[in-house]
Amino acid sequence: MANEKIGLFGGTFNPIHYGHLNSMESVAEKLKLDKVLVIPACQNPLRAKTEGPTPQERLQMAKLAVGTLDGDLIQVSDNEIKRGGDSYTIDTLKELSKEHASADFFLIIGGDNLNSFDGWKDFEDIISMSNIVFTSRPGNELPKTERRLPSWLKDRLGDFDLNTGLFKTGKTLHFVQLDDVDISSTEIRRHARRGLDVRKYTHPVVDDYIKEHQIYDRVGKKIPDFVEFTKYCAKILDDKGAINIQAFDVSKIEQPTDYTIVCSGTSSRHVLSLMDYVSHGVKDDFGVYPQGLEGNQDGRWVIVDYGGLMIHIFYDFIRNEYQLEDLWREGKRIEL
Repeated sequence: MANEKIGLFGGTFNPIHYGHLNSMESVAEKLKLDKVLVIPACQNPLRAKTEGPTPQERLQMAKLAVGTLDGDLIQVSDNEIKRGGDSYTIDTLKELSKEHASADFFLIIGGDNLNSFDGWKDFEDIISMSNIVFTSRPGNELPKTERRLPSWLKDRLGDFDLNTGLFKTGKTLHFVQLDDVDISSTEIRRHARRGLDVRKYTHPVVDDYIKEHQIYDRVGKKIPDFVEFTKYCAKILDDKGAINIQAFDVSKIEQPTDYTIVCSGTSSRHVLSLMDYVSHGVKDDFGVYPQGLEGNQDGRWVIVDYGGLMIHIFYDFIRNEYQLEDLWREGKRIEL
């Protein structure tokens, strides 16, 4: 009798959306999986802590969304939530290997992780314990030839042919092209906090849960005056050497926020330092983390998102290319 083929689909799921559901169903069908376990992370170790739903709330949203699918095929696992702390895939694999001793695991990962997968904790052990499935993401093209594979992967493959490969560990590699659903959890959060309908992005049961529990409204409740908050953040940035700081009230024009700051750092390192300074200052004085941090890898352009205020911090020469201020000319300049 063949071993049970179990897909492992992890993520933050903040919130879970149709893109996630499409991915898990498509992979299950294409690879003929017997079961897919959807595993919300307690805390992604590769992401900074942000304001938003608790791990238990993200777990509940996942259960609600998955509950609309085939319950025999796709199920939610609370392994990482129960374990607490940073969620490492290798720890989850070890736990599940004990629970499903004879299973053949297929770890499902977004293709945007392909080039950085060798930075995951104990990734060598992961490819010894599980088959690996990389799925396409909007704007992210999967490699079609061995020449385009990242070096970490080339070194560990014994064979590769178009969409499949064989690791030297004996486990398999799969590239699965999806009918991509271009949905961003970041955009869903921004729509939700402004009271906009998100049912075209996520299942109505999830949208109802978000509204009922006001999942993405919490930052705004802790910041009573966003004009003063904007000036406060601008002062922190000024104190730490940010240059050409400008602030705008964009509440009357079509923007994903009501207020915005744009400023520059003198180097990529300075940009990341400014992001840290403002995040820590707000946490100390207002008791909230950012609702989102974007682009904080190379320090060319980072966004610190507080819902009603979005702060854009640029390496100065990159700022000149984008000229974001032009987008906000119809807004109201805030004097600092």
